[in-house]
This record gives sequence, C-alpha cells and structure tokens, in this order.
Amino acid sequence: MKATTRIDPIFADLLAGAIAGNLATARAYSAAAAPPIDADRLAYEAALRRHDWTFEYSDDHSVYTRGRQALIALRAQQARIDPAFVIWNSIAPAGYRNGAVIV
Repeated sequence: MKATTRIDPIFADLLAGAIAGNLATARAYSAAAAPPIDADRLAYEAALRRHDWTFEYSDDHSVYTRGRQALIALRAQQARIDPAFVIWNSIAPAGYRNGAVIV
C-alpha cells in the first residue's frame, strides 16, 4: 500500500521551482507570502503597551495631563490603523477595551 499525501499547490509550485533551479519562482512566492512590515502598526502596538492606563487616578496633574494627551494620540492612531479595535482590544486592559463600560 502506497501512502499519498496532498501538498498545498503553492508549496508544490515553490518546490518544483526550487528543484528545477528556477529561483525566480521561489523568490516570487517568498515575497508574496511574507506580509509587509507596517511600521505604523508596530508603533501603535508599542504605544498601547507603554500607555499608563491608570493615569486618571494620579494625584499629580502633570501625570494626568500627559496620560490624557497620550490617550488622545492613541485614539487618533486607532481610528486610522485599527478601526475595528482588534489590536486595541487585544492589548488594552479589560475596562478600557472598546465597548467596555467602566463601573
């Protein structure tokens, strides 16, 4: 009994191109498979991770002011980069996610 496995067509073409020495085909598939690095998205995610989510509870007015300005900037980035709040909701604490009601 012969075992057969099914190979993804893209991988099969890539493999066939590599075996045949057709590096142009292999490079084309590699470039298509790798998503472009989005520097704005990475900066947005980093800013969300660094944000002081508790700034509103600070006794220091300068901390509150900086936190409020940072939140306004994050909301502007969110509207442009993450309109569905997917990244925001994956990083923000539970009480600050889109649709969350702070009690």
